[in-house]
Amino acid sequence: MITRTTRRPVRRSLIAAGALVAGALAAAVPTAPAQAAGAGSGGTITWGMSTYLGSTNPGRPNPYAAGYVAPATFDATSRLSTWGAGSGTIADTGAADLDFDGTSVNFASTSGSWLRISDLAVDVDATGNGTLSGEVSYGMSTTGTPGALTYDPAQAPSNGPTRVAIVALAGNTAADVARTDAGVTYTGLDGTWTDEFKSFLAAWPYAATFTTAADRQPLPVSIAATTATAAVQTGIISATPSGGLKVGVAGTGFTSALHSKGVYAGLAVAGGLPELDGPDQGMGAFVPGAIDFVMANRITDGSFTSILAAATSDLDRTKSYSVYVWPHATNPTPANTIEAPVAINWSKLMPASKRKPTVKVAWLTKPSASRTSKAKVTVRGQAGAATGKVTLRLVDPDGWKSTKTLKKGATTFVVPRLRPGKWTYVLRYAGDRTYQASTTRGSFRATR
Repeated sequence: MITRTTRRPVRRSLIAAGALVAGALAAAVPTAPAQAAGAGSGGTITWGMSTYLGSTNPGRPNPYAAGYVAPATFDATSRLSTWGAGSGTIADTGAADLDFDGTSVNFASTSGSWLRISDLAVDVDATGNGTLSGEVSYGMSTTGTPGALTYDPAQAPSNGPTRVAIVALAGNTAADVARTDAGVTYTGLDGTWTDEFKSFLAAWPYAATFTTAADRQPLPVSIAATTATAAVQTGIISATPSGGLKVGVAGTGFTSALHSKGVYAGLAVAGGLPELDGPDQGMGAFVPGAIDFVMANRITDGSFTSILAAATSDLDRTKSYSVYVWPHATNPTPANTIEAPVAINWSKLMPASKRKPTVKVAWLTKPSASRTSKAKVTVRGQAGAATGKVTLRLVDPDGWKSTKTLKKGATTFVVPRLRPGKWTYVLRYAGDRTYQASTTRGSFRATR
């Protein structure tokens, strides 16, 4: 039996998986986004409770849709309640341990008696047999007119909320379970009320609801859960000229049989899967040493972490890089390989002496009071031409400035007609992923 006063810890490896990272890796790799499933609801469990509880007789504790808490809903036509936002784990066999969000409410307006069931959870084997539990509470409303009372969600319960085992799922077979790499469905799981549940509700006015009468036994339970889509995120742990680059990798949703033997993670040039079986390719397509075999025992609930290291000399700053992840013991293909881009700040991999660019101004036509003039600006350093933006500003009460984007490390400014005399200018380079920002000041004389 299960008895808890708080909700069970939620595991997100089935439907919504978070990266399991620690220390430096946790700071480098953000938490993976939630993976949608179960018709966009994150996995659902649908249950009619019992024929008695699902009736429309006002003298009974019927489903009270206005009191439901999302993502739980009630369908007045089918008389079925649905809880959503599923999460948890699914074994390849079909066994599962799943949690669902939302709250249902049964309410009898004649007596004011109500029953709430929140956050359902199922723990079942490969044939769908196990336990359905939830956080249960009940009470008696005194709001309204006797015989026509109203439900008050803020009213304190007479008992609970307490997590109890509600239904013992039994007598089901493998025919009730459909398992694929995409997920699992359990259709029409049968069961009986647990002694724990009946004992918890012993003081509820409608405790007789849970007898052995045919219309008061629990109706079948159906579950639809979709396995999380495999996803990979990356983050830079460190980048220094002498220490090279360290990339943190966090994978989630690696729960299918395809990944049961582990996965490879490797750093290579971005833009598509390297041709691992082509001439002079193989593992040489990856940055030397920046490849990791993540064995199956390193994948927990579909999640894994890895750190890939690359020497600065093995990286080409003119290229972009990605981490590629594919299943072990398979030929990597675009269909079974995930590419995750790596954002590299190249300036951190350069020695300080190479990060400061040289900014020069050359007047193509002399500054003049009678016509416009042109000034060519070049920004270069030991690593070649710079990229990014530069701003030229003339220091004058009237003010003038213009911002241009560098092309191959250069750009040209068209300067308006100026008053004759001496001028001071400020040239500001904003910096890029290779070079630091830089400010240059100078002066010139405008002629008539």
